[in-house]
Amino acid sequence: MSLQENQDKALKMFENILNRESLQSNISLVALFVLFFETMKDFIIDRPRGFFCLDSCEMKDGKFVYKENETYQRAVRDLDPKRIFHASVKWFQKEGALSEDEVYIIFQAEKRRNDFVHEFFNVLAEGLKDEDTILLGKIISLYQRLDSWWVFNIEIATDEVSGKEKITQGDCNSLSVLILNIVKDIVLGNDKPYSGWMEQIREDVQEQRKQKGEK
Repeated sequence: MSLQENQDKALKMFENILNRESLQSNISLVALFVLFFETMKDFIIDRPRGFFCLDSCEMKDGKFVYKENETYQRAVRDLDPKRIFHASVKWFQKEGALSEDEVYIIFQAEKRRNDFVHEFFNVLAEGLKDEDTILLGKIISLYQRLDSWWVFNIEIATDEVSGKEKITQGDCNSLSVLILNIVKDIVLGNDKPYSGWMEQIREDVQEQRKQKGEK
């Protein structure tokens, strides 16, 4: 690498670190990336485990703990015995919820997430790539679609839901996805749609307390 190339690299690093807007933007994008990936990862692992191991579930320290049974072992664990996340991704693929290309995107996002977490300073110094923003958009879209697939094909299909024949997969999303989208919008500066929400929530809580005779 020439002297000029080294100087250009150093200037870029200082610009990413010392420019407040660049630094805040990169930190925000990394935080969103990790937040959405980790939430999607937990979803992918927890949903099939909860589905297959519901009968062996118990509460410990306020959390649901599932004892893995043989059905879960055969259906999910055996797809990749050493890596539960990869095994769970493959289960969703086997069930038709993910394509081969989407599985590749998830594993690509996993690798980039590891870069962000373990090389955070270097990522900030080098700056995020356009590919990172594109990959973030893909995992947000994937998580939303997996969530709606699960609600439609597992929860609604196996529960007694009135009028479910009129429900489409596009109608289905969990509260978690809705909240994450609000977080994403606010972090990226699109907070106008939520203006006044906090005041309304406080008013509703106060009204409920008054009705119950609380202060």
